[in-house]
Amino acid sequence: MSNPVNHDLGASLFPTGSQGAGTFYSTAPGATQAGQSTSSGVWNNLTNTACRGLSLFVSVTAATGTLTVYVEGYDVASGLWYTILASAALGVTTQRLLVYPGATVTTNVSADDVLPATFRIRMVVAGGNVTATVGGCLLV
Repeated sequence: MSNPVNHDLGASLFPTGSQGAGTFYSTAPGATQAGQSTSSGVWNNLTNTACRGLSLFVSVTAATGTLTVYVEGYDVASGLWYTILASAALGVTTQRLLVYPGATVTTNVSADDVLPATFRIRMVVAGGNVTATVGGCLLV
């Protein structure tokens, strides 16, 4: 049995507007719920043309494992992705993540950085099942 993943993350999450939301579902291999697995998820590459930062809201509503959310920037020169901010490993909780120049730095919560022209949101599930929503908005 394959382990399908449902990443209802919205293809036009940020490029066409200032706000968006998406949902990430994950359950253990062999689970009977359609569209769920323990695999990780990555939103499509997102383009930032005029904003300085990003605010994400993560709501984990059910978990036997953990979810870690990464905000990653793309380096054009090397072709590599780099981590701007990584959340803690989240169980059932709500968490706001912030990337913005001048923001007070709090480990796993906020970063004093500028959002690059190309970025993405990557989610990693570990140790079990996770159901969560991730919503965000670009900040000028």
